[in-house]
Amino acid sequence: MYWTAGFVASMLLSAWALYHIWQSSTDTAGRIIWSLFVLVFPFFGTLIWFIAGPKVDRD
Repeated sequence: MYWTAGFVASMLLSAWALYHIWQSSTDTAGRIIWSLFVLVFPFFGTLIWFIAGPKVDRD
């Protein structure tokens, strides 16, 4: 039960991260690299992208 909830949460966060990666202004190569990182390491990739990924300008 706990594994299933963790898996679903990880997949939802990964999908959210992938959406934002492809909506960012980063070049295509950067998007592909970040996407692969998030897909290969769903939990840690998303966490690292959230910390170190491109920031959105909110003026």
